[in-house]
Amino acid sequence: MEIDRLLEMGATKVEVGVQSIYDRVLEKIDRGHTVQDAIAANKRLRESGLKVGFHIMIGLPGSDASDDRNMFKTLFSDPAFCPDHLKIYPTLVTEGTVLHQWWQDGSYQSLDNDSAIGLLADIKSVLPKWVRLQRIQRDIPAQQIAAGVTKSNIRQLAEERLRSMGGSCRCIRCREVGHASLRGRAPEKIELLTETYSACGGTEHFISFEDRGNNILIGFLRLRFPDSPHRIELANAALVRELVVYGRMVSLGAESSPRKDQWQHRGYGRELLAAAEDLASGHGFSKIAVTSGIGVREYYRTRGYVREGAYMVKYL
Repeated sequence: MEIDRLLEMGATKVEVGVQSIYDRVLEKIDRGHTVQDAIAANKRLRESGLKVGFHIMIGLPGSDASDDRNMFKTLFSDPAFCPDHLKIYPTLVTEGTVLHQWWQDGSYQSLDNDSAIGLLADIKSVLPKWVRLQRIQRDIPAQQIAAGVTKSNIRQLAEERLRSMGGSCRCIRCREVGHASLRGRAPEKIELLTETYSACGGTEHFISFEDRGNNILIGFLRLRFPDSPHRIELANAALVRELVVYGRMVSLGAESSPRKDQWQHRGYGRELLAAAEDLASGHGFSKIAVTSGIGVREYYRTRGYVREGAYMVKYL
């Protein structure tokens, strides 16, 4: 099975080309899959302990701005979706495509820059704190775009539009401590927080260290209480699908004290892991399984974890 092969190769994340949550749109663009296919893949990946990223397109044929706004509200309110990571691609018209023919004959109208900026600002305003918006727009030379968004800094423009309306984006990337430091902001009051939500039949716990007052994120852990684990070694296990501490990178095993702008190696990761272990134990799980990158398995070994199949496991 594809998921098993991915885990054997050390994969920790899979990005899924969902593109739209409307079957009529997927059929019109001859995508070759249904919304239910994406939902099923999302669940299998999560139940295997993998992080899941969605690729979503705005401005597709058959989907207007209202449809797109509602799509993103549904993505983060319907437990069948709730991606961990997100990439948004405005639809672009290029020569030699069926879409180019539709645009030429007037049956398709593309998003212009200003419409896309407004739509993206609205989308960013509804993103939850546990999703990371990785990218908006592909880096395609403007001269190759017959119609559609030509601004390569569309994300920045959408952020500025949102701020001008008195709003802010709560996504992970916009709150990372490294980005905050570039704007001259530093954490003041750091708290350990947990937000719980349902996804794909299971329960997700987003455990984080944050300065809520300054909207700054230091690090987080994704803990899943699964519904029907995909692999035998996950029986009665809670799943750690992601553990991240942001800031300037520090090598594993570094002995020197971290600098003021270094948030790694200050114990945040250890405390996040301990919080996850306590939460899992309190809910009756006998072990916790981490989908660990190959290079950080030693980090977990020093904290009582052992290798079991594709995972680093600790019995509680």
